[in-house]
Amino acid sequence: MKYFVPLLSAPFLVCLLLIVPQAARANVIEPHPTLPPTTGGYVLPTICIAPPHTAGICIEDLTLSDFRVKSNVFTANQNVDAASLLTGEFFQDIAGRPGLFEGLLRVIVDVGFEYFDRTGPDEVGTFNAEITELSFSGAFNGHSFQVQLAGTPSTGVTTITPVRPDGPFEVSSFFDVFAELSIDKGPFMPGPERVAVLAAVPEPSPVLLLLTGVAGVALASRLRRGTRDK
Repeated sequence: MKYFVPLLSAPFLVCLLLIVPQAARANVIEPHPTLPPTTGGYVLPTICIAPPHTAGICIEDLTLSDFRVKSNVFTANQNVDAASLLTGEFFQDIAGRPGLFEGLLRVIVDVGFEYFDRTGPDEVGTFNAEITELSFSGAFNGHSFQVQLAGTPSTGVTTITPVRPDGPFEVSSFFDVFAELSIDKGPFMPGPERVAVLAAVPEPSPVLLLLTGVAGVALASRLRRGTRDK
């Protein structure tokens, strides 16, 4: 799967999925009882990765969303194969905190889900679930890398609750994710368990809000100086 990511080294991009702390659970509102959810994403909090993996960089608003279903099969369980968009915003690491904005992450990811005992597209309730596929690969700065699921199952729970009998529907979901990585076709290295939590996709971008705020402060400062000079 090919994609474009500016300002990133291969080791950092691969490690970002493996060094993510737990986030708080949240719900989203869907017009239909669709899984995976169409209006939300699986969100992870800010992480900072220090050398030797990178020169020191932080990522905010890491979100797996915009699921594009390629196949959706209902038997005893629901099995979904989809493409998804992994996005985030990168900053310099200043003593473990985000500093200067450096670029955007935008990666197309192959992802699969199995929702156990969900036998139809309109069925609501609580379903045990598993991520059956999570993979992407590429090459940057002379290094190749690959990310895939580890041997430990990445399981979770998804609940669909009707707000009214005919909708909309409230959806909550989380997964305990186990992933592993390979750099330059070397052996796969497992990462620790991390929690991916469904939430409303954040908008507008905090970076844009930050830049707008900085510009406003600068403009106000210039106006005050101009007034004093008259």
